[in-house]
Amino acid sequence: MSDKSTKKPGIRTNFLYGLVVLLPIIATFWLVYFSIDLLSGPISAVFGKKIPLIFSFVLTMVSITFIGLLTRHLVGRTVIGYMEGIIKRIPVVNLIYNSFKQVIDAVSFQDKMMQAVMIQYPREGTWALAFVTQEHPSPLMSVDGKDMSAGKVAVFVPTTPNPTSGYFLYVPKEDVVKLDVTVEESVKLLMSAGVLSQKQKG
Repeated sequence: MSDKSTKKPGIRTNFLYGLVVLLPIIATFWLVYFSIDLLSGPISAVFGKKIPLIFSFVLTMVSITFIGLLTRHLVGRTVIGYMEGIIKRIPVVNLIYNSFKQVIDAVSFQDKMMQAVMIQYPREGTWALAFVTQEHPSPLMSVDGKDMSAGKVAVFVPTTPNPTSGYFLYVPKEDVVKLDVTVEESVKLLMSAGVLSQKQKG
């Protein structure tokens, strides 16, 4: 009888592995296609006919890059802030926008880098990958006047393979183990459910 440990992966396992590999690719192509359609639409309306796909692609890449460059400076941030102010005044739309923005800000790498850590979760002896969102969280007072956040750090424990959802926890500082990996490497590890490990150093 063959050893169970040498049993070959079944169809279900291979399917899940394939799904993990394809999902980021599909999501990227969908986002690019949506951006191309969104940005090329007004130009097509001006010329009265649909512009070539290659031109739409180049236009989209240039526009996204220009917006990124612009928003890194004061003038761009001012314009974006003004547009956000208008969106936040629109009922329902503001709720959707704020939700998406909070998720993107939580996993973005542009302003501040979150520290990748390990904590024992959901029980002692089981370790989960998490990100420190606040080293010194604001006081969180109980009804009897006790600061429940004292001596703790705020961490976000993401889910797999979608790291934009997860759990927000307050964990004692001494129970947090900092990792020598970048946030980007940690996100890749999470999205692949451990299939894609970080590159070996040295």
